[in-house]
Amino acid sequence: MSLTSTELNYLVWRYLQESGFDLAAFALEKHSQCLSYEHNKNLPIISRIEPGCLVNLVQKGILFTLAEGDTRKDGSDQSTYSLLGALLQEELDKQKQEDEEVKYEQQLDANNKERFSLKSEVKAQGDNEDIEMKDGDDEVEKKNDEEVEAPEIPIEFTTKSLIPDIKYPECLTTHWHPSTDVFAYGKDNSTAVINAIKGNVIAESVTLNHPNVLKGSSSTPIENEITTVSWAPMGNIIVTAGINGELRAWSPDGKLKNIANTAASFGIEADALAGYPDTTETEHTPALISSLIWSESGQYLLSIAVNNQVCLWDGNNLNLIQIIKSPNTSTSETSTIDACWIDEFKFALSTPKNSIKVYSITTPQINGGQFNISQSGNLDSLVKPIGFLPGHNNNISILKFSTNSKLLASSSDYDYVIKIWKSSSTQESLELNTQTKNVGLKLHSSPIIGLFWLNTSENESVLLSVSMEGIVNMWSMANGDAIISANVFKNEDNFNFPSENTATSFANKKDSLIFNASVSPDNNWLAIGDDAGRISVWDIAPSRYSGRRKDVLRCMGCHDLQILKDTLDNKVDIGICDLSWDNSSLKLSVSYKGLESAIFNWK
Repeated sequence: MSLTSTELNYLVWRYLQESGFDLAAFALEKHSQCLSYEHNKNLPIISRIEPGCLVNLVQKGILFTLAEGDTRKDGSDQSTYSLLGALLQEELDKQKQEDEEVKYEQQLDANNKERFSLKSEVKAQGDNEDIEMKDGDDEVEKKNDEEVEAPEIPIEFTTKSLIPDIKYPECLTTHWHPSTDVFAYGKDNSTAVINAIKGNVIAESVTLNHPNVLKGSSSTPIENEITTVSWAPMGNIIVTAGINGELRAWSPDGKLKNIANTAASFGIEADALAGYPDTTETEHTPALISSLIWSESGQYLLSIAVNNQVCLWDGNNLNLIQIIKSPNTSTSETSTIDACWIDEFKFALSTPKNSIKVYSITTPQINGGQFNISQSGNLDSLVKPIGFLPGHNNNISILKFSTNSKLLASSSDYDYVIKIWKSSSTQESLELNTQTKNVGLKLHSSPIIGLFWLNTSENESVLLSVSMEGIVNMWSMANGDAIISANVFKNEDNFNFPSENTATSFANKKDSLIFNASVSPDNNWLAIGDDAGRISVWDIAPSRYSGRRKDVLRCMGCHDLQILKDTLDNKVDIGICDLSWDNSSLKLSVSYKGLESAIFNWK
């Protein structure tokens, strides 16, 4: 049972990497060469080193030292004469003093408290005689002795009717510019459109053209439906993608900056570039992009394709940096994956093995200077896994990281369990949406379609979860209890319609399913789109629900879809494809399929 200096240096280096001290980790490795420990012979050991291993070993060492002192046969406690013993004694004295102060304050409060005093204990003012007890006072005393619950405060609100202010063609996706009154959407005719709004009208438009695609082995081209439109966080670039998996980067004024293909179209060269030199030739088939995930400053961009292929791109020019995960080679792999950024140079990625991997981006340096990432010949060394979380018992469908509280949330399909991970803790994760004694909690029993972090204070956050059957829960990270647990469609107290016609329309559709959910940038409003094509906006500010009923969530506005008879006669499929808030949280765009899309002013 020994630990070499190389092994200790390696554990310290891993700890510095996990804690974000990249510069200190680089300096340690440069002088100690601790990375030489990573070779094939030590793989069985390295694979068992989990995040927080050094902290865990130190904690176990402290407990072992205490246990060793308690089991000395000679009865002497030599640990009290050590640094550890002195620290422990100081901590015990401090805790004892704090306990005495708390006990004193509680006793003082008990002496001064008169709110729930019994009549027999209340003295008359001005004389020494007791107040005469009346008939029925025994019952009053009995009620006062019992625990008194805080009264439920009624919530006063009005559910107003939402009317579209702007309409635009049907589309699959819409995305707002992060700082201006500009939005973009993709059409089914190989084009995307950028629109500038002024005075509730579209004042100017720019069209972004994509090429048509070939259908199968035939040479007949078909129109390329644009499925992805995404603005960079700084608004300096917009990326669009169609059904052929081709990414195109544009400037805000509509000028083409770059064209990039997903790795499925690269074949052997792309696999070799990503560190898979033994990969056989892959088919040049389209890889539809399912999501684009930007780092906070827009320096990097992650793309996830429907075949679970993950690529890291330079966010400034859309050059490929590295393929993180190659496409599925087995048709048996049907699970989906998700990713989220932890900071500007670290991201978490779920795996088909129901686990989570944390990756770090490091730029190679020569003589104190950095490589140009897009021109580096050793791209495989840029992104490396630095951590591993055991994950769930089933496929992980959503990952969300809170930059405010530094917590990572993950949700799973099939069992609908939500886990909360803390980077600075080596303990097990906090599990939510499981069997609990929390009275009134409505567990999610259908796929969770949205996880959202709501910032309540500088270092605290509340997690909002939305599932398909209409259940919305707000989870407190202090104890894992639900602040709000409501079924948004089945509880009539969630609505307060001024018109009975609208109320009847919503009341007749209590079994609706939620297909889309989006939280406004100010974390105050939740927009929901259901299978009936309706839009509803809900108040989700946790501070406005303090001391109120947990099963009530206020619906502040709704739009009941009016479908024309001609549309019904033609049997056109109609549905909501996307919801998107603008940067001011005042405008909500709704992308419809089979019907004109719309923008609602939310004030």
